[in-house]
Amino acid sequence: MGKSNLTGICMLGGMAVLGCTKPTSNNTYYNQVSIYDTVSIDSKGELLFLNWSLSTATVSSDLSTLYNFNVDEPSLEVVDLDKYILSHKVPLEREGPNGIGQRGKGGILALSDQLLFFKGWPAPYVMDLQGRRTGLLENLTLIKSSVTPAGRDFMYEIMYPDFPNLVFGITNEFPGKNFEFTVLDLIDNSIKSTTPLSAWDNFSDYSLVFDDGTQFDLWAPRVYVTLLGQYICLSTDVSSDLYLYDPRTETLIFKEFPHSLSPKHKTPTGSIQTSDPAQFQTTFRKLYGDVSFHPPFWDNDNQVYYRFSHTTTFERSEEGLYPKLTEQQVYLSVIEGDFTLSAEFSLDFLKDAPAFGFSKEGKIWTYLNVNDEMGFIRMKAPHNAP
Repeated sequence: MGKSNLTGICMLGGMAVLGCTKPTSNNTYYNQVSIYDTVSIDSKGELLFLNWSLSTATVSSDLSTLYNFNVDEPSLEVVDLDKYILSHKVPLEREGPNGIGQRGKGGILALSDQLLFFKGWPAPYVMDLQGRRTGLLENLTLIKSSVTPAGRDFMYEIMYPDFPNLVFGITNEFPGKNFEFTVLDLIDNSIKSTTPLSAWDNFSDYSLVFDDGTQFDLWAPRVYVTLLGQYICLSTDVSSDLYLYDPRTETLIFKEFPHSLSPKHKTPTGSIQTSDPAQFQTTFRKLYGDVSFHPPFWDNDNQVYYRFSHTTTFERSEEGLYPKLTEQQVYLSVIEGDFTLSAEFSLDFLKDAPAFGFSKEGKIWTYLNVNDEMGFIRMKAPHNAP
């Protein structure tokens, strides 16, 4: 399908855009982020899986194709990003020889033009584009249990296409402490290296547990392990800090960023475990109303990284455990190739924090629900700002 301008989407259901005014920024040092246009995907009459705002989607390395994992069916929705149309759907099996089980709910990753990585516990699977298990990583659960020290879990696995014999992940102790970046060698089924992640030592100060004997809810910092250009990136929602691992040099570096539009991390509440709904909700408001960071992504055309963050406003009602979200303030950071922060923008035209975003042809694509159809807002950010 074709493109439409901003005025055509101002009052759409499932709003991700507020009003019809041009975007503004609270940062007087930089120009505005502009909306280039909006794109609507022709679903060819199919009901696409939009319930999770494309948080289970990935794009191919050449950025021509989007793969959206339909958790409910299950199936793989293959979208042509050049023609803005659903190409086809691939049925997937939940059980059986090619069954994915519960994998994919934590996201998928395009490893190559033929392979998709389905994240999940106790270990991910690698599938081909016909929905068949490839046999790769089939023994990973047993390998992990044999090499991981007692009391620790190997989690958040990812693979780097140029190093097919390595699995990268994080080991930690439940319920999320003593984190280490771990490299597993599949040739001899051994731990190749482990590196403590000391910047995450205070994660318990962001943990929240409700336990009244009948209901148990655990909230802890969210960890992201993603591919970012030549790096494997370790990031969290509680801080803008990044760990970056280069598998070619086998080096792990740590980067901090001097944000000015928003805090660089959440304010710690301390480790809270309670059976009091009011205390739980008060702490939840503090933790998740505060700034939350998304994993960064690479813009190859402009040679920069982008990263979203957001704060959240909740309704004032004190009923129940969880307050209702009313709106979110979204920010965009532009990070140079050497990982210096070059610009920050307040995206006042976005009502909801993007659950999925990527860069293609120098433009930032973020998911937009267009009358229950898949769509995208495409934005352009200025670069080389003073």
